[in-house]
Amino acid sequence: MLANKSRMTLAAVALLGLGLSGCATEQGAAKGEAKTEMAKAAAVETSAALPQQYFELHKDGRIWVFGDAALYKGAVAGKEVPLAMTRIGAGPKRETVVFGLTKDESKKVASLGQVALFEGKVAGAAEGFYGEIVKSGRHYVFDGWNEMKAFRNSGEAPYVFTYVGAGAGKATVVYVRNKAQSKTVPSPLIAQFRQFHGL
Repeated sequence: MLANKSRMTLAAVALLGLGLSGCATEQGAAKGEAKTEMAKAAAVETSAALPQQYFELHKDGRIWVFGDAALYKGAVAGKEVPLAMTRIGAGPKRETVVFGLTKDESKKVASLGQVALFEGKVAGAAEGFYGEIVKSGRHYVFDGWNEMKAFRNSGEAPYVFTYVGAGAGKATVVYVRNKAQSKTVPSPLIAQFRQFHGL
């Protein structure tokens, strides 16, 4: 009888152990899922923090850089930029770089997306990015940071769709693409450019 009780006690302990290990496994899985969700949320937050727009205006030997669309459009139209931060010789060919700033941006210069993009400290947003570079009277338009970065470094773009006289003031517009996009007319980007400039 004592042997039976011992066996029953051992069986109960074994079952209890299995139950506890099951709970531990479930808790471990729950913690793992929570960590995965936190990692996903952090990735989304980081992605959302990446700059989504960037503009350059090459004029009179200077490179003007903007993060604000209205300020950029005003500068392209010839309006004065009231607030700016200037860095002499900071361009790729030792050009002077002028960061056009809004009043709010002038209070937090160190954390501005356009400055970080220009300096290569961050990349543009992977999705929803829009950028323009106005150079030699042409508008170069981008929906991918990698293509814009390559163009900024080399001054050339191997895959483009060019429309003469399609921009404001009959400017030529060049839509820069990557190899995978090179066989399809960039209709959404054209529409975005036209809407952006009210054409």
